[in-house]
Amino acid sequence: MSEPNSPTNAEDLFEDPPPRTRRPRVPGAVESLPRTTPSAGRAVLQIVGFLIGLAILAWCISAALSPENRDKLHALSRAPAGMVALLFALSAVSLALNGAMFWTTLLPAKRLPMADVQAVNAAAALLSYLPFKLSIVARFLIHNRRNGVPLLTIGAWLAAVAAVLVATMTPTAAAAVWRQQADPVFALVCVAGMALAYAAVLGGASLFAHDQGLDRLHRWAAPLGFSWLDRALRSTWFRRVHVALDMLAHPGTLALSMLLRVADLSVQAARFSVAAACLGTSLEFGVAFLTASMFFLIGVLSPSGALGAREGASTGLAALLAVPGLSGTAFAPIALTVSASEVLVNLTCAVVGGAYLRVTHRTQP
Repeated sequence: MSEPNSPTNAEDLFEDPPPRTRRPRVPGAVESLPRTTPSAGRAVLQIVGFLIGLAILAWCISAALSPENRDKLHALSRAPAGMVALLFALSAVSLALNGAMFWTTLLPAKRLPMADVQAVNAAAALLSYLPFKLSIVARFLIHNRRNGVPLLTIGAWLAAVAAVLVATMTPTAAAAVWRQQADPVFALVCVAGMALAYAAVLGGASLFAHDQGLDRLHRWAAPLGFSWLDRALRSTWFRRVHVALDMLAHPGTLALSMLLRVADLSVQAARFSVAAACLGTSLEFGVAFLTASMFFLIGVLSPSGALGAREGASTGLAALLAVPGLSGTAFAPIALTVSASEVLVNLTCAVVGGAYLRVTHRTQP
């Protein structure tokens, strides 16, 4: 099979047509972005969800300012500068690891400048706090217009990233729920679970990836006798979406993507431990890993923006786990400290990334 960057490889099958020219844009043309304006009903639901998230955030702030948490706030005001700097550094490292994971996952289909992916990832991270999934819209818009990545290929890319997330988080979160501490058994379960998940994803994707896998799909679908299914499997849009399996079927890329994701989750867990230390308390790594995973996952899945939902969910999980010294709303100051450091880091990186994208703007041929 040809190399990813060769002119005769499968990447050409996924390129959006025609290079941009000076001709007037025709509404509905193939290269135009999909309609992203939500219906009135969906918009109302998004806004209501966002307001609920803000209400939860306000509740978390109120809980953090309550008399029982006052000692934590005093401890935070006296926290060593080195600990505070470490908290910000961990947020920056987490953002960079997430961007590197996106860049790595796409490699089997297309190689983009790392700086571009990191800049877009920073912008998406900042926009993730808002409703309407603007973070996803930004990835589609910028990578399509700036880097010439076809829209359906971007969709396949995001699907492959989601598969890596599930394959990574399922065994690690299960181990954290079971052990709630970072001991040798926790590490062994994580490694074994990750190995099984890696084998399952790689084996399943390899079965149907590339031209051979597409031919296999055609052969398996033919006896079913559904003409619509045969047409769908042979369509251009399916071939473009099918590239997600090419990404997941590359052994090295999949392994590195999963390692980067687990490294990101570990850094996020360390961030919670450092935030707890700044507040004068301690947090077992297993519990920190579990609450950080919940914090991250809710932020990814929340359709109305991450603000409030993550803080409320992680605080509720800590109460459910009956973490010593962090029952009830005692976890709220930790979640808010993590959020505050993350917002400042993401804002700074998004501004720098936006300036980079503007200064180096170029139209793809």
